[in-house]
Amino acid sequence: MSAFMKFTTVAVAMGMALCAAAAEREVNVAALVWGTRIEATSISPDAAHGATNVADGSVERGHAWFSADNVPLPQSLTLTFAEPFRLTRARLRQAQWLDSMYRTKDFRVEVSADGKTFEPVATGALADSADAEWAQALPGAAVRAVRVVILSGYTKVQACGLGEVELFAALPEERQPPFASASASVDWRALRGIFKLHLDLDPPAPVWYARPPAGQRAPVGTYTSGDYEMVIEETPSAPATQLLRWRIRRTSDAPFKLRSYRLDCRTSYAGVYKLFHPGSMAQQNYAVDLPFNGRGVSNAEEYSPVVWMQQTDGKNTLTLGLLDQLPQTVIEEKTYNPDNGGEAPGIANSYVRVQFTRTWAADLTTTLATDGLYVNADGGATWHEALLAYSAAVDAARHYQPAALDAEWLLNPLWHSWYAHSSDIDEKQIRDDARRAAELGAKTIQLDAGWNLPPGVGYDLAVDGAYRFDAQRFPHAVEMIRDIHAAGQRVILHVAPLVMGPRSPAYAGMKDCVFRTGGKETLYLDPRLVKTHEYLLAAWAAMFADYDVDGLWSDFLELPPAVDAPPAGMPTVSQDVHEAYTLLMEKLAAQARKMKPDAALIFRRGTANHNAKRFCTHVWTMDSPQDYNMSRRDVVYLKTLGPGVLTHACSTSWAISESDLNVARQMASVVLAGVPSFSVKLAESPATHNEIIRQWLAFYERHKRALQFGRMTPLLPTPPSAAIRIEAPDEAFFGLFEAAPGWLPLTQSPKRVTIVNAFSQQLVGRLQGVEGTWRAEIFDQSWKPLGTQTLTSQDGGLTLNLRGPAACFTVVLTRQ
Repeated sequence: MSAFMKFTTVAVAMGMALCAAAAEREVNVAALVWGTRIEATSISPDAAHGATNVADGSVERGHAWFSADNVPLPQSLTLTFAEPFRLTRARLRQAQWLDSMYRTKDFRVEVSADGKTFEPVATGALADSADAEWAQALPGAAVRAVRVVILSGYTKVQACGLGEVELFAALPEERQPPFASASASVDWRALRGIFKLHLDLDPPAPVWYARPPAGQRAPVGTYTSGDYEMVIEETPSAPATQLLRWRIRRTSDAPFKLRSYRLDCRTSYAGVYKLFHPGSMAQQNYAVDLPFNGRGVSNAEEYSPVVWMQQTDGKNTLTLGLLDQLPQTVIEEKTYNPDNGGEAPGIANSYVRVQFTRTWAADLTTTLATDGLYVNADGGATWHEALLAYSAAVDAARHYQPAALDAEWLLNPLWHSWYAHSSDIDEKQIRDDARRAAELGAKTIQLDAGWNLPPGVGYDLAVDGAYRFDAQRFPHAVEMIRDIHAAGQRVILHVAPLVMGPRSPAYAGMKDCVFRTGGKETLYLDPRLVKTHEYLLAAWAAMFADYDVDGLWSDFLELPPAVDAPPAGMPTVSQDVHEAYTLLMEKLAAQARKMKPDAALIFRRGTANHNAKRFCTHVWTMDSPQDYNMSRRDVVYLKTLGPGVLTHACSTSWAISESDLNVARQMASVVLAGVPSFSVKLAESPATHNEIIRQWLAFYERHKRALQFGRMTPLLPTPPSAAIRIEAPDEAFFGLFEAAPGWLPLTQSPKRVTIVNAFSQQLVGRLQGVEGTWRAEIFDQSWKPLGTQTLTSQDGGLTLNLRGPAACFTVVLTRQ
């Protein structure tokens, strides 16, 4: 053997040994951690089924890519690598959904060396089965992209989809993925929630890479995608809460569009027995049971983007709320559903799932997008306390400073014209009602719809839109209001600032400002238009200047759900309808306060939300005139909005033939709920009714600041207002309406405790949290004294066993 041959043989042997030492492993380079970009020619409108799902490592339901419905085939899915890979094999796995929906049948696999020109390397088919898969070896040539072309599916409507696409390459054992944190969404676990934040940006940001700082809990850190940078920070809060805030920008400071984002939270069923959002707890829509599916909408005009879960005893399980109150947010709640994933297979161990989906107008651009999430998993707090904490977080994030609301007249009891007369009011009627109301103790008169309508016209949005007293109904409006003021009363007018009907006197000049939906006119003014702002600001100034009114009650503030773009060429204040609405309401409030610094500005639920706190003084419940329990239930929720607004129950009303007992219950309820309001036909009101009204308003007058500014707490969780407690310095109040709990706890030591039992003739229980000797005075439903007793505390409380003449009586306990 020659020396050359010996050398060659040794070299080959050494090379073989080195190759054997350089071990390789098969790696799925379709995964995002390898920098792979995944795009589809069609994607379901539900962002949860985006293209990157085919590389998330799961074929479970909810982890697949779906095409849009009814799209023609073929459709394709393209995976582009960050660098060339020599692929050894491919595996495709079927999508999981209902029956044959979104399942792919025939397909073709194509590869590209340059990422532009593709050539076919394989064809295949997937069976119509949830566990179907296809695998095949590939030639091993270096490729930059792979395209899967779907040729046929199993249903026409739900055209196609894939559960997982795996593309394998042989890489050195020590080779690690360059983007270990890569993800199509920001995912984290905190407290008792599993969270996922998915952003839809333009230009797109398909994959995010995280740089979390050392020692911080997820998801705090900096995330990048192309030239996007998202910073997530945590604001210190209570131990069982988390307050996250994020801001998104491009490092080039170039503008971008935030089309939408979806925040998904899944949590264990453990301890979740009730689930609410604000719209599911309003008026007749109070849902007391855990729903299979729930849906709500929040925006600047209606409700707030918050969901709370609770135990049956009212203790908080998990409360979630977004900080920004302006954008449109769809809230979806899903329970009893294996699609939610879970702790174990089956329905009983599936997760409770909540999704917030926010959307913005498609043509809006920004250079900075911000928002935040409040999470409260404090099981020692009640649902009410968790919502108060959420409101405090929202107020802090928005730099909201509560108004002082120290004008004494803002607490005036109010007589309201609507339920007494509907829109059939005129000067003679209102003068008579104001006089009678004054005799009962009502110091504010509210003129509801009708004051600005022609005679004989019932309230109709098509006629509304002008803000001048009708000269036939009210020939001496200025003098009438002057006389009401001279009697020591105030006047509030009903207004509908966004309404502009085609039969309104103002319509001819404002027709070009009316919203259109699909080209068709609505009955609403467009707050995006400068002309709308100018018209309403002038109308507000004139109402206060010409009539010397004291406040406004705003109605019909709900905007149409979908509106056309503003008319071309008309100046706008904002292209975003929700931002424009907010700017308009702020300006109108400022105009009212400029003309009358202590003006009352009343909004009702659901427009009485966190956003409205900046431009109203009072929040009013939804229409529930004769159901005082329903109305008070709304007040209990409205109290969670926190400081800066006063609460009203909906103007309570009853028939002339109603029993004295129920009239007393109605008055007790509105007095404890906040600023009392009632609406009855005073000229025909029986003397016994009048005496009850007079005495309850007199009680309110003696204690109004404590009742309004004291802390209201629901004592029973379902419904949340069956029994309430109000605690103020030196005095406390209990209202027992739909139940009389035997345990009445106090959290401070007052000098006087008032217990209103509007539920039964017998008051049996224990007032806990008091010491010493107490005088107990008993009053009937019209505050007539019935007698006194002396009670002495034992073990930090008073044992109560007191009886009234009817199922509405009051006990006043005074410490001796």
